[in-house]
Amino acid sequence: NKTRHPGIKPQKSICDLHPAYLSSNDLRKEAEEAAKTDSKQKKLLEVQHHLAHIMSVIAEEKESPKITDVDRDGDETIHLKFHIRDDERKVILGLAFDGTGYGTDGRVWGSEFLRVMIEGDTIVYKNLFHLHPVLQLGGDEGARDARRMAFSYLCDALDREMITREEWEEYAGSLYGDEADQVETLLKIYRSGVNQIRSSSMGRFFDAAAALLGIAYMNSYEGECPIALETYAHRIEDDAEKRRSYEMKMFTYGMEKQRVREDYLSEHPEEKQYKNILEENELDGTELLIRLLKMQKEEMFSREELALYFHRELVDMVGKAVRVQTFLADMVHPTIVLSGGSFLNRLLLGGLVEDLE
Repeated sequence: NKTRHPGIKPQKSICDLHPAYLSSNDLRKEAEEAAKTDSKQKKLLEVQHHLAHIMSVIAEEKESPKITDVDRDGDETIHLKFHIRDDERKVILGLAFDGTGYGTDGRVWGSEFLRVMIEGDTIVYKNLFHLHPVLQLGGDEGARDARRMAFSYLCDALDREMITREEWEEYAGSLYGDEADQVETLLKIYRSGVNQIRSSSMGRFFDAAAALLGIAYMNSYEGECPIALETYAHRIEDDAEKRRSYEMKMFTYGMEKQRVREDYLSEHPEEKQYKNILEENELDGTELLIRLLKMQKEEMFSREELALYFHRELVDMVGKAVRVQTFLADMVHPTIVLSGGSFLNRLLLGGLVEDLE
């Protein structure tokens, strides 16, 4: 901000797209004032949060391209003049996974598969894929209290008939224990449409998993619940003997479930089958969480084993989605970029890199 740094006269300004960020609003006011006195003043460029994540990695890999000019054409096209080592047309699939970022559609983004095309001085990007969005209740409180996100995923499962009302009451009740009145209050908020926003945040998805498994319920600092979930998973992943035991149990469990499923479907061919990838270009996180809860109810696996299962299944889901999207978007051997706070998780990052390589 030039008013806070005397002697600095910025020629161009770029800020986050979020309408309520203080830093962005400062720049908007400055751009507005400058335009009154200087008609040649460059327009302020507002950049979507997750596109900035992906472009920061590209900048690092290209040894910090020098930006010479900026302009904007709609929500998904940016003209950005810069110098890189070559002038070839670039097609990039960027995975931006984090806690929050204001999307061009007004909802909270955070698990975005962005196709970024760089040709000449123009960047065109499109959001191809993301987690199935659920309601984040209570704004920032929904990011602090992981139980709220878990509750929303349970409501989503109930609305989509993945669980019965009795199962919903059981799972929701276990989240709040003696605070049964909280369940009814949150259900009223959920149904009211007030003080809520649709969210496809990966960070909030990890919050929900941690809460549903009884590992952590509150984020007293950024990422506390996801860190706890990863810590539990590492207790199995980092111990060779425990890992072998887990994998043997999982193999036996999978074989038995497959047999039961085939018998059931032969008797109920009309039964709906929920898949990880929905028709609406969404990754079905709700289905994975309900699977976790049902496995936990069978008392065959420890919390640590279920935490590892969550990570491995998520890596598998994301890897499959990448392959589907690169095929559908006609992207032949694209550069794949990973960015965002969720990739501080070593199991997610390491597993996905290994899967995609």
